[in-house]
Amino acid sequence: MEEGTWEGTRTICNELIKKLRDIPSNYDVSDIGNEVGIVIGYYEKSVVQEFKTGFDHGVSLSDGTHV
Repeated sequence: MEEGTWEGTRTICNELIKKLRDIPSNYDVSDIGNEVGIVIGYYEKSVVQEFKTGFDHGVSLSDGTHV
């Protein structure tokens, strides 16, 4: 996947949507994280790091720790 492209981002989004739709209702939030990790982990380390950075940023905005 070419880093930073809309096409690559759309591919990841579509894969995530498919995986998350298939999670049984008796799963918990850790299972969501596992499925996301499986999809993102398939890509290059730079993509994985971008995802982690974005995730941490989003959490910091939600929990009030953003600086």
